[in-house]
Formats: sequence, structure tokens, C-alpha cells
Amino acid sequence: MNLDVQSLRTFSRLAHSGAEEAAGSLTALTGFDARVAVTKVEMATRSDVEREFRERDLVTVHIGFSGAIDGRTVLAFDRDRAVSLVDALVPGTAAEPGSESATSGLKELGNIMLGGFIDGWADFLEDGIDITTPTYVELDAGRSLDDVVDQPAFANGAGDTPTSNETDGDTGEAGAEIDADHVLAFRNHLETVEQEAGFYIYMLPTHESVETIVDAAG
Repeated sequence: MNLDVQSLRTFSRLAHSGAEEAAGSLTALTGFDARVAVTKVEMATRSDVEREFRERDLVTVHIGFSGAIDGRTVLAFDRDRAVSLVDALVPGTAAEPGSESATSGLKELGNIMLGGFIDGWADFLEDGIDITTPTYVELDAGRSLDDVVDQPAFANGAGDTPTSNETDGDTGEAGAEIDADHVLAFRNHLETVEQEAGFYIYMLPTHESVETIVDAAG
């Protein structure tokens, strides 16, 4: 499936709106000025995203969503950048990047960034979208996107238990099958007074949700 220019512009506008909301929430939480810019929006193939995951050393936060659209979304940072950003949220965690407080800080960062992003979609669709508790998954180079969104990723992450409406395999929060071929990819740049970092948001909608998104954007 290919998206036309107008659809991509709609997605870009939604992403910018969500980025502004996320930046405002981050500023309110930390007290320092934060700016988030969306630098690229594309409908990527699953194989393209898999290649990025194999080539980079990433830490990720995963959130499931359901309601107006269903699926899963992943926030991914390069490991070294993630450590620096979390230290700004929870001072001292850089000295113990594998600690529980560091993991908790990254999950909170993911909750803010992905929550703002999903809120933008809900506003656009004029309908509610619920999200799950964020789950932290640490990826060594060579692991794949499936290592984040498959059920085992929950068990091997930070100890979160999936909610009752989460199912095994590549499914959305309502049990519908996630589109196996397409991933909405958003490249972003986060900047604060002391830190800056690029990060990635990957949205994996169900088949039905892809149709909903395209119809709404068209």
C-alpha cells in the first residue's frame, strides 16, 4: 500500500501536533524547556524497519493502543542518548544505566512521548484511543522489531504484566492482526537546554486501522 502526498502531509501534521503536546508535558515534568521536532514521516516496509533494528543498538519503550484505531507503537532511542536523557529526568541514573530507576525513567519518557503522539491521532479521528502501561525492552544489535512487539518481549522487559486484552503474536490490543507489511515511521529530534537526541516512533496498526487512517487522511 502506498500513501499519497496528501495523506503523508496529514500524518506529518498529526505528528507535529503530538510532538508539541509531548514537549509541553516533558517541560512540565522536568522544569526545563523541551522542544520536539518531527523531521521525517513515511510509510516504511517492515523489512526496512527490521534493518534499522539490526544495525542500531537501541533501547525501546512499547505501548499498545485500542479504540478508534488498534495496534502497537514503539519509541526507540540509541542507547547512549537514552542514558543521557533519562539522567536529566532522574539525576544520577547515568552512573547506573541498568538500574530500576533508570528503567522507570525511560518508561516515563516513553509514556510522555507516545502518549502525546497517540493523543494527536485521537483528536484527529475525534474518537477515544486507550493506551497500555509502557513496557521497556532493551535490544542488542541484531534483534528485531518482533522482539519488541511479540508477547515474550513483555516477559523479558521490565517485569510488566500485559493487560487482559493483549494477545499472543502480532496482534493489536483488541486481538485483530497487525499489518505485517507496513509500519508508519516517524523520525524526530528532541532538544532541551542540556541534551539533544534523535529518536524514532514506529506505529504498527492493524489492517482495519490502516484503512481507517487512510480514509480519514484522504
